[in-house]
Amino acid sequence: MAKDSFLNSYSKENFSAIVFKNRNFYAAILVTITAVLGISSLSSALPKIAQSFEIDDASSGLILLFFTLPGIVFSPVLGFFSDKVGRKIILSIALFIFGLGFLGYFANDFKALLIIRFVQGIGASTLLSLNVAILADTFEGRALKFALGMNGVVTSIALTLFPILGGVLSDINPRNPFLLSLFSFVSLILLLFLLEDRAIKKSENEIKVPIRNAVNDDLIFVFLGTTFTFIVLYGAYLNYFSFLAKYRFEMSSTLTGVFIGISSFISAIVSYKIERITEFFRDEVVYVSGFVFYALSMILFYISKDYIFLTLGSMFFGVAQGINITLTPQLLNKFSKEELRGLIMTANGSMVNLGQTIGPLIFSFAYRMFKLNGVFILGFLVSLLGLILTFKLAVKNPSNP
Repeated sequence: MAKDSFLNSYSKENFSAIVFKNRNFYAAILVTITAVLGISSLSSALPKIAQSFEIDDASSGLILLFFTLPGIVFSPVLGFFSDKVGRKIILSIALFIFGLGFLGYFANDFKALLIIRFVQGIGASTLLSLNVAILADTFEGRALKFALGMNGVVTSIALTLFPILGGVLSDINPRNPFLLSLFSFVSLILLLFLLEDRAIKKSENEIKVPIRNAVNDDLIFVFLGTTFTFIVLYGAYLNYFSFLAKYRFEMSSTLTGVFIGISSFISAIVSYKIERITEFFRDEVVYVSGFVFYALSMILFYISKDYIFLTLGSMFFGVAQGINITLTPQLLNKFSKEELRGLIMTANGSMVNLGQTIGPLIFSFAYRMFKLNGVFILGFLVSLLGLILTFKLAVKNPSNP
């Protein structure tokens, strides 16, 4: 489907109507919800799952690791083919493979579970990239920023509800959260009716030059930011917050899910207000400031001995996530060429998967050596490094888009 070129002529009041009337928006939202489910539904349940499969706490990170590992390779490959054959075909295949994750409920042992998670991860590898590519294909200008903001809100709401739901289900049976992957088949059926692919008509000669110059300095900074963000998210937060809640506060999985939900609720508010925030500060400056909030949240988790610091840490982490969820795709779209958007989005998806893979590995080592204190000190240092590496991004782009 051709991009709606008339969007910029509309007033701000009409942006919501333009976005909400377009079926591709709802297709992208379905993909977003499905992708978020893969990790968030398990994050509050990890201690119970570890007990069910009789593994130690540190080894529970492998459940996340084997899910994210395939994306390093498959994300850019599937993104490239989506530019060639269309988003719908690739997403249909990906959603079907993702849905096979429900087999984790029936896994006989931990090795079988890891194999299932690896296969599911192949399907998941491109979902959080192509959902954004769909929006960027369909909208432009401020309407695109609004659509991305709403996608961020939905992401945050899903990140609020799925940990709670996963916690409730795991309190009944530790394996129940794996059954939530069946939602992917519902998304697949609806996607077939909702998504209208744009026409992709580019000759080989037209595509050669952009490929050579596709990745510029600005994109490299965003890629670095993405990698460090997901090292912290998957290494410190999603992997070990549930153990912090268990050992320091003796929480049930359900209550742990509620605290993870606090973070996601704040993230939803920030995502919803991001357009307003960027009227006062440039996108790049707000994006880089997210790492300050990541660092502060890690310190608060480190010192948390009561619910006040734990709640503040969760809220600060939510602010950082709200900034990152919305502005990362906005910056990728800003710095990339339209004809290679799918490739760039999924290349960033590989950075997501790289961070998701490195995070559990290095934080598992920190946990084995220094327990929870080591995890959150390392999280602070990684956040600080992310701030340093992306700081030049804010300096390089002094003009407001």
